[in-house]
Amino acid sequence: MNIKNFSLTLVLVLAGTSVFSQEKMSKEAIDKKVDALLAKMTIEEKVGQMAQITLDVIGKGKDRYTSDEPFSLDKKETEKALLQYHVGSVLNTSNNRARTPQVWYNIINEIQNVAVKKGKNKIPVIYGVDEVHGAT
Repeated sequence: MNIKNFSLTLVLVLAGTSVFSQEKMSKEAIDKKVDALLAKMTIEEKVGQMAQITLDVIGKGKDRYTSDEPFSLDKKETEKALLQYHVGSVLNTSNNRARTPQVWYNIINEIQNVAVKKGKNKIPVIYGVDEVHGAT
């Protein structure tokens, strides 16, 4: 086995063991936590959680349908969408092109930081990828 395969195997094994070592919540505990969260949410927050926007809506660009290159988030529009309208899902369709894993990590991390650190209910955003044609 070469070093590359060994390293990959080691990473996968360690990642798997960390998942199993985490404390598991019972179904009842999860249900109780969800019910408590839903009870304190307003109707606007619940509707917002069911809404999905495309990445271009919160990206810098000439309009809400076109993003600048290189892509970057518009902080004001991101906070407006997530904090004022309580948007629960962002779909990656930004200019219909692939980006490096580091660029995606930075974008998704910035979105999640706004939702979880600044949002009243600390709910992470569901991030989707539109890849009907296949991932590149």
